[in-house]
Amino acid sequence: SYQVNHYESILENENLTVSSLQLRSQNNLPPDSSIVFCNFNKNDKLDPDSFDLWMAILRRVPGSILWMLSPSKAAAFESVRNNLQAEAAARGVHPDRLIWAPRVPKPQHLKRHAAANLFLDTLIYGAHSTATDALRGGLPFLTVRGHTFPQRVGLSLLSAVSSEFESLVCSTLKEFEDLAVSLTTQNRQILDALTRRLRFVAPTARLFDTAQSTMSMDRAFRLMWDLYQLDGDDQFRRHIVVGDNHHDILE
Repeated sequence: SYQVNHYESILENENLTVSSLQLRSQNNLPPDSSIVFCNFNKNDKLDPDSFDLWMAILRRVPGSILWMLSPSKAAAFESVRNNLQAEAAARGVHPDRLIWAPRVPKPQHLKRHAAANLFLDTLIYGAHSTATDALRGGLPFLTVRGHTFPQRVGLSLLSAVSSEFESLVCSTLKEFEDLAVSLTTQNRQILDALTRRLRFVAPTARLFDTAQSTMSMDRAFRLMWDLYQLDGDDQFRRHIVVGDNHHDILE
C-alpha cells in the first residue's frame, strides 16, 4: 500500500476489545441481532451507483441498517440527511434505516467500528484512510477492484493486511452485492471468522508496521542517491520497488 500508518500513539492505553452490544447501545444502533453495514467516507465520495448498490443490499438483508458519517459542517447535516433519506425511500428502503455517526476523537472512532458487521466501499473514489481505520478497528471491508488508482486502494489495503482478506475484493458490482448479502445472512459464520482473524492479525500486519515503512522509504531514498551517483544526469528514469528482505526491484 502507498499509505504509511501510525496508530501506536493513538491507541496507547486504549482497549479495542469492547463488546459490540455495549458499543451499539452507546451509538444508538439496533441490537446484535440486526446487521449494521457502514461507510464512514466523506459524503462527497458518495455517488449514485454506490448508493444504488448499498440500497439493493439493504433490501435483501431484512432489518439491516446503513451507518454513515455525519457531514463535517453541522449546517449541511439536515440537507444531506433529508436528501439521502428521500433517495433511500425512492429505492424502497425506509429512511429510518440510515443512521448517522457523529464525528468523535480518533480513539473513540476506531473503537466503535466493532459495533458494525461490514464496511461497504464506494465505487468511483474508494475509501483510503477510512478503510484503514476500519481494518485497524477490526471491521472487515468489502470493495470492488476498479481500474483507476482511487478505485484500487481497497485492494492494496486488504492485501497489506494479509492475502487471506483478498476474498473481500470483488470484480463486479453483482459479486459485491451478492457477497455482502451472503456474508451477513446464510454465511454469517464466515464473516464472524474473518472478523476474529482480522482483529488478531491487524496489530502486527504490514499495513500498520510504521517502523518497517520508515526503513523501506529510507532504503528507497538511499537507492535513488546511489543510482544518481552511478549515472549522473544521464541516467534514465527507473521505477524502484522496495521489496521485503531487501530484495529491491529496478524497472
